[in-house]
Amino acid sequence: WSAAKGVGRVTGRLPQELADEVVGSVLELFNPREGDGAWHGGCLALAELGRRGLLLPKRLPEVVPVVLKALVYDEPRGYSSVGSHIRDAACYVCWSFARAYEKDVLKPFVNEIAYTLIIVTCYDREINCRRAASAAFQENVGRQGTFPHGIDILTVADFFAVSVRNNAYLNISPFIAQFEEYTVPLIDHLLNRKVDHWDCVVRDLTAKTLHNLTPKAPDYMITTVLPKLFEKAASIDLNSRHGAVLSIGEIVHSLSIISKEHNSKTETVLGTPLMDFIENLVPDFRQKYYFRGLGGELMRQACCDFIEKCSLASLNYSSNDVIEDWLNLLNECISYNVPNIQAAAINALPVLLTTHFSSGALVPKQKEIVLKYIHELLTASQQEIRMGHALALGALPKFILEPSLETIIDSLIQSTQITPVTLKWAESRRDAIKALTSLSVTTADEIGRTLTKENVWKIYDVFQEGLKDYTQDKRGDVGAWIREASVLGLQTLTLKVVEKDPTILNEDLVAKIMAGVAQQAVEKIDRSRALAGRVFYSLLYNDIPIPNIQDYVEIIKIFPKEICDDLNWNSAADTFPKFVELLQFPAYTYNVMMGMICSVGGMTETLVKNSSSSLFAYFKKEKKCKGTAEIDRLCEVAYTIFKNHQKIDRITVPMFRFLEKLFGSGCIEHTLQDHTSDFPKKVLKLILVEIAGCKDVYKLVDGVNILAQFIQVKSEPCQSALVQLSILLCHRQAYIRKSTAAVMYESLLVYGDTANFNTENLDEIMQVLSSTNWEDTVEAVKPVRNKLCELMGIRVPVP
Repeated sequence: WSAAKGVGRVTGRLPQELADEVVGSVLELFNPREGDGAWHGGCLALAELGRRGLLLPKRLPEVVPVVLKALVYDEPRGYSSVGSHIRDAACYVCWSFARAYEKDVLKPFVNEIAYTLIIVTCYDREINCRRAASAAFQENVGRQGTFPHGIDILTVADFFAVSVRNNAYLNISPFIAQFEEYTVPLIDHLLNRKVDHWDCVVRDLTAKTLHNLTPKAPDYMITTVLPKLFEKAASIDLNSRHGAVLSIGEIVHSLSIISKEHNSKTETVLGTPLMDFIENLVPDFRQKYYFRGLGGELMRQACCDFIEKCSLASLNYSSNDVIEDWLNLLNECISYNVPNIQAAAINALPVLLTTHFSSGALVPKQKEIVLKYIHELLTASQQEIRMGHALALGALPKFILEPSLETIIDSLIQSTQITPVTLKWAESRRDAIKALTSLSVTTADEIGRTLTKENVWKIYDVFQEGLKDYTQDKRGDVGAWIREASVLGLQTLTLKVVEKDPTILNEDLVAKIMAGVAQQAVEKIDRSRALAGRVFYSLLYNDIPIPNIQDYVEIIKIFPKEICDDLNWNSAADTFPKFVELLQFPAYTYNVMMGMICSVGGMTETLVKNSSSSLFAYFKKEKKCKGTAEIDRLCEVAYTIFKNHQKIDRITVPMFRFLEKLFGSGCIEHTLQDHTSDFPKKVLKLILVEIAGCKDVYKLVDGVNILAQFIQVKSEPCQSALVQLSILLCHRQAYIRKSTAAVMYESLLVYGDTANFNTENLDEIMQVLSSTNWEDTVEAVKPVRNKLCELMGIRVPVP
């Protein structure tokens, strides 16, 4: 740009003939042999010359075609392309022209510039180019006033509206296409430049845009666009083939809607040659092996989309073989191990079945499809095949589901069970739960009839079990996918049931639903918490109130509608203080406490900080308002959770950290000081069982930290904990010995004066702990440990 500005300044000082030579030299840069840098610099130079009035009107017939080419310059390079900077600079040229010339001078070129600027405004891949073209168009409308329908277009295609690519393609361009001058140029650009664009997303958007543009020029689509698209579909170029297949499906669907409005048949409108192309498309691709290899994945996806759109168009084909072939392709794609292809096939399946398999004569074929899918779901040795068939069963249309509803539900429930083979198959369980959710939506009108109360309860049981799935693999907590699907399933099914037959929702079931969702809303993963929080809120404030929600009046005081409407459910700081209040209601205490224990004992700093501050603030508030009885009740619940999950590290490891924070928080001081309380004794017993024979170093260190907190207990557990700590002082791993000594020293420093053991020798005990090298051999430190036990007045451990 510096060079361009320099050329502009120098040219302004030259005589006319020499200045014109400079312009000629700049124009020589625009040839196919030059690289993108020359085109970019050339555009900037033209813009600078134009802005300064140095491009004489006689040069415009040469300059404008070059600028129009630069506006759509896009050279593919590998997996991307070069040209966005050139298109941006070309928009600058158009902007400068608007300021440089009288409208009579530009009049011969107005239409071409207007069309091309509109094309860039609507269809450029890059946001900066769309905005630049919109600004240039606005400048021309304002200064030239000769751009067709300029003001009408500007009100819709302004600088900000074109920023969102989907909006520019799907909404703005159909609006502009209603003006006849722009309709054909817009369609032609999509056909020639965007159908075979290197970016898959752009090709997809192009197809959808052609669907929206078809009503503006249906005859042009039939006579010109579709034949060209069928040519492109036969191309050897993968991008061209993929974009063409997507676009054909969308246009055919759009033409069918127009035909329906005019009470004519789509097949008649399309004509025999085009119908032959449509019928032979998939068989031709099979014959040419286009469904194989890497490109085959793209073509499978495109053909699934094509089948869906042609099925929506309800075309009549010359033979049933076409439909059979399409169904076979969808079945292949359902078993394919790529999620995108499976999703495309599952979207197309119900449409194809509804259009072509709904007659009573095809009932045996319908049953055959169902049995095939169930067989694959239950016996396939690959997880991906099970996933595809689970989702396919969930997507079946109502007329196929109803006759076999009981069998399908039982099969999907069976596929959610954890067996030794399917233990790590979290995705297939997730998809089976999603299928049950879809199925309950499809058959919602039959709740209480074909979809019996017993079946609904069975589905609820599966969702409840899904909330307890914490499968771990090398990717981490993959059970979270199942829990999230279950939360959504509970929401969807409950809202349908309350609409059709609220009697199914008894008090016990609603309590389990609400408590299960509340637990997910206080667990570790931010995404899961946000989803569960929103679902909990939606259940509280459903349009048709959900019956039997316990303590409803008090709960909606905690979650007032006006605050929750604007609440950031992703923020732990906003949600924990609300959900922790549910601990006061017995129906929620166990579940919410379990979720809080996992969060307080978690690893993430912000999570631990927000959850523990909310929980202990709640404890202190309750202690102040209701006395110690409520705290004792909550401690008992925590003990019960610990007892119920012995040797399950997912709960016990965070439980150690939770108890350490609880003992150190001062909230249960009255319990620790009370000689008659058996809470410390019961908890210590569970801790000792948990660390007995434990080989996990990190878990042992957490165990040491909580054992050290027992030094403040005024009863017998203090000495039992010290005995266990003294055993760990001679642990075979040096790291454990060193950590135990450090933690004991810190605890004695804080609680030593009031501890329940012989504190007369406290200074000497501290001296021994700090001065001994605990990383020496066990034989070397054992006498020191025995001396410590004598000083504290506790029994010396013996093997």
